[in-house]
Amino acid sequence: MSVVRLRGGLVAAVVAGAALALAAQQPAAPADDDVQSVEAHARPQLAAPGTPITISGHAALDAKVHQVKIVVTLPDRTTQELSAAADDTNGDFSASFNKTNAIGEYKVTVLSPSGKEHGDTQFTIGAAASVIQELVAEHEALGAAANEAADTVDTLIGSLPASPPKEEFEEGVASLKKELAKWKDESARFKQALQSLKDTAAVSHGFGAIVYTDVFAPLGDWQVESRELRGKVREQLNRSKAAGMKCDSIDHAVEGLKALSLILGLISKPASMIYTVLNLSANKIASIEPDPDKRTLIARTIKSLPPLAAAPPTLSAKGLDQSGNGVDPKLASTGFVNAAMGWITDLTRLAMQRMFTKYCEKFAGPIEASMEGEYLKNGAAWWKWHQKLRGKLTLRYAKDESAGKVVHVSGEFVGNAVDAGIWDNALASINPKLASMAQFFKRTILPKVEDLGEKALQNQGAVVNAFAPTGFNIPVNGDLIDTKLTMRVQPATVDLSDVSVKVLYFAVSPLFLGTVRGNYQINLMKAHHIVTAALHDDPVLLDVVVDRKGGAITIDRDFTGTRGSKTGKAYATYALSMHLTNPPLQ
Repeated sequence: MSVVRLRGGLVAAVVAGAALALAAQQPAAPADDDVQSVEAHARPQLAAPGTPITISGHAALDAKVHQVKIVVTLPDRTTQELSAAADDTNGDFSASFNKTNAIGEYKVTVLSPSGKEHGDTQFTIGAAASVIQELVAEHEALGAAANEAADTVDTLIGSLPASPPKEEFEEGVASLKKELAKWKDESARFKQALQSLKDTAAVSHGFGAIVYTDVFAPLGDWQVESRELRGKVREQLNRSKAAGMKCDSIDHAVEGLKALSLILGLISKPASMIYTVLNLSANKIASIEPDPDKRTLIARTIKSLPPLAAAPPTLSAKGLDQSGNGVDPKLASTGFVNAAMGWITDLTRLAMQRMFTKYCEKFAGPIEASMEGEYLKNGAAWWKWHQKLRGKLTLRYAKDESAGKVVHVSGEFVGNAVDAGIWDNALASINPKLASMAQFFKRTILPKVEDLGEKALQNQGAVVNAFAPTGFNIPVNGDLIDTKLTMRVQPATVDLSDVSVKVLYFAVSPLFLGTVRGNYQINLMKAHHIVTAALHDDPVLLDVVVDRKGGAITIDRDFTGTRGSKTGKAYATYALSMHLTNPPLQ
């Protein structure tokens, strides 16, 4: 781990020194860059007037009553205040702010229970027309990203030598591109639906409350998610375009298809949000709109919504107009997304089962890596942490090279952090007298880690892995000579995006007036460091075992390594295990 932000004098400074002693490869940020005792977020960041905004985060529990105060400064510089209960164990809070009719920038300040600490955020309320423009622009950008992914896949496969599987694949990609060409019409229908809902919401405030709460608010979150995913997809496509070996090209083409399926999922996601209004019953409409003419307008608006891709299969359409006849529940999807998804499934299967076996072979299988570290004083640990990684290692090589003496191998470690934790007794170690006379409050904020699992990597691809803050992708290359494989680890292309552990502490003692507050933030160690420290040697020599009877070829190996010294300031142990087979186990 490496200290990136620290505050609070002695404890933070000692943690900084120990961390840097063990992980000098990552420099610390300036010491005056505070770790916030209060973090605040507002979602969505951009919304139309009337849209409720969720203000959430976490705060230091620095008073007996765990209640945070939220102050919202409106565009006219007046303020609104609300409060929210902070969770008794972790300080998490959440509140909804509804007074969002004025257009402009809203500034939010969240005060800790004591009122001494604060965190800030902001959001913007724009004219409904400008919000629609932003949402439609994002929808169109997804369509462009889908086409770029398809073009990248086409280029990667086009670099391979001619063969019947390649010809079949290229014909399938051409059909896929025909379906993707329909995204512009889909974006136009998306815009039409939003415009229709906006116009009716302007007439009926009751209907507007539902539209902005159930449609525009989640669409704002969708926009944020979509932008982030598009960035990750672009990074993945750029890496794929750089694939130099033909076996890498095939696997990268498969990754491109998986990225495309994620894009199509986001293109179709707004349909489920827009179509929530289809479930409005006549009684519900009557309860939100007393004017009969406006109720008729609402029913007409709902009935005229255009069909969107991947519409929900079943929706209640009863009582949507005064006649009781109901409206079309939009079961007739445009078919654009479903047809494209069908081609992606077929092409992925073709690439993995026929094309790869035509040109290439590979070793693949699960890996696990871990690290356990401790900071020491006089041989006793005062700060410990652990990390665990899980994923897979793939090593590919071309069949036409296997007849030669030296076979070039390329591949990557792909996975994510699945566990992280810390323990510390810093105050007692640094100042035992103070610790014996002080009441010490501490809160540790661990990063959210999720085990994506090998199946998720196989089904959803490297983009999902890169999308996770704890994901990693570490390329490798090497040479296979008979039953000896020499593997060299390359710099990571994706590696734990500044995922950190935060520690907030407060001490109360008769030795000083008031309280002493401090905090520090430490990044998780990069996966590349854990992997290379466990492997110890570079290059690494792996034994390839051939089962003459069963035909399977395996690479099984357990590695251990250490850094630092138990008689020094810091010490860590590392472990990595791999179980690779050729052909890979499904």
